[in-house]
Amino acid sequence: MAIYIIIAVILVVVTGFFFAFPSPKKTLQKPIFTTTNQGGEPEEIENRYYDLRKMALKITPDLVGAQSTGRATKVFGIVMDWDTGEGTVTVVAFRNGDASMYVSSGGGIIGGAQYRKVRKAVRSFVELGQDYIGKAKKTTTTLLPDRHNVGFYLLTNKGTFHAQEEWKAIEYGNSDWRPLFQEASKVLERLRQISEKKS
Repeated sequence: MAIYIIIAVILVVVTGFFFAFPSPKKTLQKPIFTTTNQGGEPEEIENRYYDLRKMALKITPDLVGAQSTGRATKVFGIVMDWDTGEGTVTVVAFRNGDASMYVSSGGGIIGGAQYRKVRKAVRSFVELGQDYIGKAKKTTTTLLPDRHNVGFYLLTNKGTFHAQEEWKAIEYGNSDWRPLFQEASKVLERLRQISEKKS
C-alpha cells in the first residue's frame, strides 16, 4: 500500500494543499492560478518548476553538509522524476534531511528539513540510494523521464548517476527500483503531513 502514498500526495497538491513557489523574478513558464491567497480568490503565480529542478540537480556536497569521503563514491542526494502521463512529479532529497516536491504544472511542497519526521524519512531514502549506484550509469545530462517512466538521479561526490524504470514495473513489484520508490513515497507522506498543517 505504501507505494500508493505518492498518488495520494499528488491529489493533495492538485486540490490546493500546497505551498506556492515564491517568484522573485519572471520565468518563461506559463503562469498558473491557485486559490491559496487569503481572500480565496484566484491568484496568478509563476511556474518555477524547471528552475527549481535545475537548481536541485546542481547542488554540490558541501552545500548540504556532506563530508568528504575520499575515493569512495557516496550518494548525498536523490532527484526522482515521475512522469504520470499528465505531467511530472519531482522529489528532491538530500543527506542533511532537506526534501521538497515539485510538480510540473506548478506548485509543490518545500522546506521539509525543519521537521524531524521528514529528516528521518529522507535519510533512509538517501541511504538506500547508495545501494543503487551499481544499477545506474554516470551521466552529464539531466533529461526528464520518458512517458510513464520514473527517473532516478543519484547525486554523488563523484558525479551524477542516472537510471530509468517503467512505472508499471515499479507498480507491479517486479522492478529492482521498487524499494527506492517506496522510500520516496514515505518522504512524500511526511511532506503531505506538513503541508496539511500549514494549509
